[in-house]
Amino acid sequence: MTSFWEQLSPKKILPVWQRLRQTNKPIALYGMGLGAEKILRVMDSMGISVSAVFASDAFVRGHSFHGFPVLRFSELCRQFEDPLVVIAFGSNRDDVLSSMQQIASRFETVAPDVPVAGDLLFTPSLLQQHRELWEESYALLADDISRNTFCQVIAFKLDGDISHLVNCQTPREEAWEHLLTPGPEETFVDLGAYTGDTIREFLSHTGGAFSNLLAMEPDAKNFRRLEKYCKTLSQDPQRIRCFPYGAWNRKEICMFRRQSGRNSALSFFDPPQMDKRSVTQLPVQMEALDHLIGTITPTILKLDVEGAEYQALEGSQETIRRFRPRLLVSAYHRSDDLIRLPLLIRNLNGRYRFYLRHHPYVPAWEINLYCV
Repeated sequence: MTSFWEQLSPKKILPVWQRLRQTNKPIALYGMGLGAEKILRVMDSMGISVSAVFASDAFVRGHSFHGFPVLRFSELCRQFEDPLVVIAFGSNRDDVLSSMQQIASRFETVAPDVPVAGDLLFTPSLLQQHRELWEESYALLADDISRNTFCQVIAFKLDGDISHLVNCQTPREEAWEHLLTPGPEETFVDLGAYTGDTIREFLSHTGGAFSNLLAMEPDAKNFRRLEKYCKTLSQDPQRIRCFPYGAWNRKEICMFRRQSGRNSALSFFDPPQMDKRSVTQLPVQMEALDHLIGTITPTILKLDVEGAEYQALEGSQETIRRFRPRLLVSAYHRSDDLIRLPLLIRNLNGRYRFYLRHHPYVPAWEINLYCV
């Protein structure tokens, strides 16, 4: 098998931050919000200046962002003949992804990779310093789709070219139907259950049938919606158990940053420069799955816990060693997830086959490990 290093040839790739430092073009930031805040912090630390900010027409209401009036795309085109566009938000909507590609076909466009959790940037030095681990993780992958996804995602993280993501994306249904293959007698465990969206997805592939469900969700608002939904599935408390906890490697109280939607996360995963005055921080109970599993025998275990996947896997190690459930693990929140998570899982149970999939999204989110 060709090595990961030979497939990628990282020395031939111009890193996105170097590209932005070297350009003579005016830089136009596309988008606002948390992603744009993170990208601007990195650009500011590197002495990279922005000339304009624009957004999709539906989001332009005469307001400003970091002192820049937020422009429509048509207004940007009138003001700048040939800008370098920096995509600074995430989406999986078909219309938005199509718009991104149309912009990229007209102007030089990049989507710099900034981590969802922590402040470790993905750089060539991160690859060089841990070269043996990257090769080891790549060697675990069981099929050509996984190996191509690994290389394309890393190329994107280095140079910010969204075509890499298009070149490796696969539909979520492929993973459910060909990798997880759920049946009517599954015991599904959902860590980071949000409001039950993955449970709905799971049930859509089993005709609504299941044996048992266990779900953990630390955000109080999301948990109420999750619990309400789960009560519609069964009134038998022995079949469905929901816990208002964060998935972790031990019982502990941690501070939790509450934001809208899926953006809630543990506060100590935030970059140190983040202004925490604008978000609500609350204490939340953290717990290890191994302490809650009880008498059920999990057959599918999903982890999407906003950067705490490593610790949540540690807290599930006895479950994984004993029952060998199929795993669905988010592997995109931290810059080194693609080496830390598969190698940890391999050490917990060496019998897994590893598959990597990227489902449609820009930037490189929805990167999932499927271990069977």
